[in-house]
Amino acid sequence: MEAQIDAAGADRTKLKLQIYTELQRKGLTEEAETLMTFDAVVRASMNKQPNITYNFHNSPIAMANFGTQIGNISASLTAVGSNDQRSKDFSNALKQLTEAVVNSAELTEQQKKEALDALSFVGKQAEEPPEKRQTGVLKPVLEAIPKVLSAGSALVTLWHTFGPHIMTFFGF
Repeated sequence: MEAQIDAAGADRTKLKLQIYTELQRKGLTEEAETLMTFDAVVRASMNKQPNITYNFHNSPIAMANFGTQIGNISASLTAVGSNDQRSKDFSNALKQLTEAVVNSAELTEQQKKEALDALSFVGKQAEEPPEKRQTGVLKPVLEAIPKVLSAGSALVTLWHTFGPHIMTFFGF
């Protein structure tokens, strides 16, 4: 597969996701995962991009198990940026929740995957202009996040701290 990327922001992210989907469809899962990880690393090293650092404690396999979700969330944080306070609050909330989920000793791997899938979807919706967001799907996903996090009492507390910033970003 050959592609030339001459796009920025949301267009680049959409193209990257199309390439990722195509690689997955062709059974090239490892290459698709490498694309997402590479993109996150490259974006983090670019001068004009916000500095997004994840802190994963006692979780050496976090990137191996959750690389796609973490890559998607990183791309979303970069795309949303920090142009205004609402965007900054949203980005910080998504980052804090992502770190907490990956580092949680209270969640099973399956619960972590479900939480990160939900957070990844939330991030992708944040990249979209408000009129293109799938609010009929987004709202139930946001309402389900605390249920997924309920196995970890610290995570529920964290959701109560940061969840309102995410809800406000989307106008809920």
